[in-house]
Amino acid sequence: MNIISFKSILISAFLMGSLASCGGEKKVEEETVETEVAGDVTGELSLTQTKFKTNQPISVTFKVNQKLDKHPWIGIIPSDIPHGDESKNDQHDVSYKYFDNQESGTLEFRTPRKAGKYDFRMHSTDNKGVEITSISFEVEEEMTADISGEMSLKKTTFTLGEKIMLTFKVNQKLDKRPWIGIIPSEIEHGDESKNDMHDVSYKYFDNQESGTLEFKAPTKEGKYDFRMHSSDGNGVEITSISFEVTQ
Repeated sequence: MNIISFKSILISAFLMGSLASCGGEKKVEEETVETEVAGDVTGELSLTQTKFKTNQPISVTFKVNQKLDKHPWIGIIPSDIPHGDESKNDQHDVSYKYFDNQESGTLEFRTPRKAGKYDFRMHSTDNKGVEITSISFEVEEEMTADISGEMSLKKTTFTLGEKIMLTFKVNQKLDKRPWIGIIPSEIEHGDESKNDMHDVSYKYFDNQESGTLEFKAPTKEGKYDFRMHSSDGNGVEITSISFEVTQ
């Protein structure tokens, strides 16, 4: 597996002084990397790939030429945010982590839940710092068109708090926290995030193509659905089955 690495560019203090006196703005002409300099600090970031799915684990490897002790941080920032201003990056970060007193290491993140182009950007400190280096990546929507599933119940009417055994089956293993939840039937179907907001209870079924899950019926009478979802972040509703809860 090839590792993609973008090394930062060290610019002399003399050049920085010249730019400051001219009121100019430094621009680095790289497709995916723009680098700022904090004194004589340089660094690099690397990824094992540059395309990911939404809400997927992602690891970034970093290296700096000296230990930084004033809350240096690496964050995920949308690529359309201009480079160079640490405070502006701080305003727009999707997530971030500190790496105080570490000259190298690997940090674990999750990709954003919204598809788009993003950067990992390294900063010298979280208070009036500078951007040291960056690396870009792209997040794509999870393709779920070929996923199908089914669920079954031994009966469709339950009493308040009664044990419910739900049998499920999907045509492939899902590893992005797929889940089945109890949602009031009045909630519109199709939107995983909306279902997530209204679920009464839920369970994950990672890497299982079939199985049985145990639930308890809601403690309020009404009509409900079991709804199956492809993931717990920007997923889709795969299928559903309805039941009723009575006294």
